[in-house]
Amino acid sequence: MITINFLKLTCFVYLLEQLFSPSVLACTWPTALQDGVWLDSDKGSLTFNATHMSGWRLKTVVSSIVITEWVCQNNTGDFLIARASNNIDPYNSFFIAFLCLKMIQVSNYSFYYYQNSAEQVSSNYERFEVTSSMNFTSFITNLSNMCTETPATSEFHMLLKQGYQNESKVYCPDAFLGMFSYTFNNGSATACGNHNELWDVCSDRKVMTFNYKACTQLIAYSELGTVYCLNNVTSGTNYYTAVYNTDTTLNSYRFTCLMGSLSGNDVFVSQSPNSCTKTQNTTSVPVTANGTSLGAFMYLRAYNTC
Repeated sequence: MITINFLKLTCFVYLLEQLFSPSVLACTWPTALQDGVWLDSDKGSLTFNATHMSGWRLKTVVSSIVITEWVCQNNTGDFLIARASNNIDPYNSFFIAFLCLKMIQVSNYSFYYYQNSAEQVSSNYERFEVTSSMNFTSFITNLSNMCTETPATSEFHMLLKQGYQNESKVYCPDAFLGMFSYTFNNGSATACGNHNELWDVCSDRKVMTFNYKACTQLIAYSELGTVYCLNNVTSGTNYYTAVYNTDTTLNSYRFTCLMGSLSGNDVFVSQSPNSCTKTQNTTSVPVTANGTSLGAFMYLRAYNTC
């Protein structure tokens, strides 16, 4: 004998009607994003076509469902709304997840964005919103239902079109324009500080190079000692710079966010893998939203500026 959960079936039929209505299917991503593979500073490789995105992995703890496919729900001004292709199904009901991305184009091949949804503590502090299938229509009519928070200035993430890192370089911020010696502290011990280290942003103002002969601590996780500046954001006297690790063989992180603050010609710096954190400062190891300490902090002493 087959038992039918009519409430669940009703929700499912209603959801299908809403998801396949003309208004829902009309959204497309910005033209620059379409038909390509993009490297996300936190999510890895993302693939876009006109209406879908794949590769953004979101695990919801309540239902243990992993979402990797997303559909364009709304494209308004700087804001992109992505709707999960598969649904969260706890407690015999249907729930739909949404991402709210405030997207700013840096170059033809790069964007930075903020996730303007609330942190979900039960899902490792991922930022997203959910609604039930029965509330779907009213929920999506108001952008503020999906874009519920304004994150800290430091919490931006990068999108770089695969293979176009050289074309996406930007000038590094004024705070880093110099040649420096430095100390390096990973939270356990201080290294370097012999005054013969070399952090060079004068030879090419879009590139940071590090000479590891005097000290072998890796800056921005680069084994070859070369990173490209991709984006700069300022807040008061603080500089946040996303850099790209040019290592051919990647053994750690492709992206790093450097936070810097000037002290005369010298610079206090902290580095966070992938992206900067909400509470990051320049004099301690960055801490992620879930309380994990990752990265390092440094003090740069200028030989000269440029």
